[in-house]
Amino acid sequence: MNGYVVFGDIHGCLIPLREVLAAAKDFPDHELIFLGDYIDRGPDSEGVIRLLSTIPATFLRGNHEQMLLDRLSPDPVARARFLHQVGVSAESVEWIRAETVFLKETDDYIFVHAGFDVHKTLRDQTVDDLIWTRYDGSYQRLTHKLVVHGHSIVDAPDGVGNRLNINTGCGAGGPLTAVVLPEKEFLVSSVSRNIYHGWP
Repeated sequence: MNGYVVFGDIHGCLIPLREVLAAAKDFPDHELIFLGDYIDRGPDSEGVIRLLSTIPATFLRGNHEQMLLDRLSPDPVARARFLHQVGVSAESVEWIRAETVFLKETDDYIFVHAGFDVHKTLRDQTVDDLIWTRYDGSYQRLTHKLVVHGHSIVDAPDGVGNRLNINTGCGAGGPLTAVVLPEKEFLVSSVSRNIYHGWP
C-alpha cells in the first residue's frame, strides 16, 4: 500500500507550511498531496506558492485558486493591479493554472478540495461540486474509499464514515494540519496568525 502525507488548506501561511513540511520528512517514502487553497487570508500567499513550486507533489486546486483565475482581467493593467492587491505574481498564477488538478484518486483514497454532492454519482460531479461542497456526513453511498478533503474549517481533524476533513483553520487563527496515510497520524503546526489579507 502506498503512503501519503496530505496537507490541508494553507491560506498564505508560510511558517506553518514549513513546520509541517519539516515534520513530513519523517516519512520520506510517502507522496505529498496538497488539497488546495494556498492563497488568501494569511500573510504570504506568494511565498507559499514559491515554496510549493519547488516540491515534487500533487497539487489540488481549491476554490480560492479558481476564484483568482476566474477574476483575472484580459486587460494587462487591470490584471497587474489585481494581482498586486491579492499578493500573487503572474508567475505564480501560471503555476496554479498549469500544476493544479481537481481530484486525485488511488486504490484506497480519493483526495479532493471540498467534497462531493451526495445526490450525484462520482462521475457526474462538477468542478463546482469538487471545490465548493460543504458536507459533514459519510460518502459511503458513493465510494468505499477514504475521501480526504479540506475547505470547511473544523477545530480538529473530523471524520465521519469514510470522509476525513483536515482543514483546521490555517489563516484563520488555527494550525495547518496534514494527515499521514495509511498510518493516520496527524502533523500539526503552530497556530497561524489570525489576519485578513487579500480577498474575499
